[in-house]
Amino acid sequence: MKKITFFALISLLSIVACKKDETTYKVKYSVSGTAVSQYKMTVGIYDNFVSTPFTGTKDTTIYMQSVSTLKLDAMGDGPSMAGTIYVNDVPIITGNDPDTDGDNKTQVKIEYIFPQ
Repeated sequence: MKKITFFALISLLSIVACKKDETTYKVKYSVSGTAVSQYKMTVGIYDNFVSTPFTGTKDTTIYMQSVSTLKLDAMGDGPSMAGTIYVNDVPIITGNDPDTDGDNKTQVKIEYIFPQ
């Protein structure tokens, strides 16, 4: 009986010791521009589209248990566009398109890969 109790205790301690610490990440995507016609967020391999068209700034916040790659792809018709990805309220990557070629087409594509 002592052996069964001992093995049960060891098994329980093994399970508790192997349990990973799961961190929740607050991920916010932000896009600012004129006549934004596409606003696509990618988390890992999953694409999510935000309702368009809009002019001004639109933020979208999601909560994740694990994150590997974050992407933002936004397009619009206007003089400028900016996009930022935040993790836990800290801006980790920003991109902008000031439409230097004057074609009135703007696009921001940014990607962040979490270090392993």
